[in-house]
Amino acid sequence: MLLLCQFCWSVNHGCPALIYITMNQTIKREFKKMIVGSDKRIGSVSTHPASLTHLSTH
Repeated sequence: MLLLCQFCWSVNHGCPALIYITMNQTIKREFKKMIVGSDKRIGSVSTHPASLTHLSTH
């Protein structure tokens, strides 16, 4: 009974996120960008350690 209740609670609280991801076009697009990644961002900043060496004060 406890496992059934835990499963129902998890499904109940997880469904809104799945509904938003599958139904809302804006969230779907942004979710895909987040998962797949996009190198075509305007004004993106690289945080790779090699690109930060010019900021060193040493």
